[in-house]
Amino acid sequence: MLGQLTPLEFIQQAPTGKTQPAFVLCEDENDVEIEVVLKLPTGSERGAAGLAMEGFVACVAADLGLRVPQPYLVHLDPDWISAVAVGNPGWAARANAGPATAFGSRRLPDGYTTWIASAPLTGGISDLAAAILVFDAIAKNADRRPENPNCLRAGDELRIIDHELCFPEFLLGLGDAWVVGGLQSLATPGWHIFRDALRGKDINWEPVVTAWGHLSDEALAQYGDNVTTPWPAGAAAIASAIDRLRTARDNIAACVAEVQRVLKC
Repeated sequence: MLGQLTPLEFIQQAPTGKTQPAFVLCEDENDVEIEVVLKLPTGSERGAAGLAMEGFVACVAADLGLRVPQPYLVHLDPDWISAVAVGNPGWAARANAGPATAFGSRRLPDGYTTWIASAPLTGGISDLAAAILVFDAIAKNADRRPENPNCLRAGDELRIIDHELCFPEFLLGLGDAWVVGGLQSLATPGWHIFRDALRGKDINWEPVVTAWGHLSDEALAQYGDNVTTPWPAGAAAIASAIDRLRTARDNIAACVAEVQRVLKC
């Protein structure tokens, strides 16, 4: 579920990030202060639909046991944006140009660093990486590559981020995960950060199948409603994503078998 936050303090714009995110101190409905990485609709390639997808995928990933920073809806009051404009006019102008709700993800504590493609998969990370690979294959997520891993690591902990490009309307080369041969593009070195690292690993796939089997239609509908209410522009993309998730869930054994096949190529 997406929590609801109110912004308190604009800390600074993040030094990196193609969506031009910012670090913002917020508070929840219980007045608990939470620092988030805040994304505006104007920073996403897909606009408000990109934020809808980001929030939706974060909820689904967490439901499946994958690890994501806690996602939030952040409501941008015009008076607060005006105050931010005093020191950050460019960011404030972008905030005023889109819907009044932004997407926030809880800022991770110090110690998390960007995944390095050559890093070995140790401990229980292999099984988690395999689950992420299956998820990305189903979501047609082409945005987790060595040059842009969108994965953070602290010891044996992984957090995956930046999912606004999942479930694209069109993606050349990557087909349906439940079809034999549909994931052949994943056999290309460098297509996904975990493909090469997982080859030859002894993976326990049963938790992946079990988690997907528990993904309910009711939960998917609720996640969709949560993001399309503030960002109605994403309704069509979210509806399509829900259809694909249902099909994948109902054919998850075939999806896992196709990923296994690719890892042997």
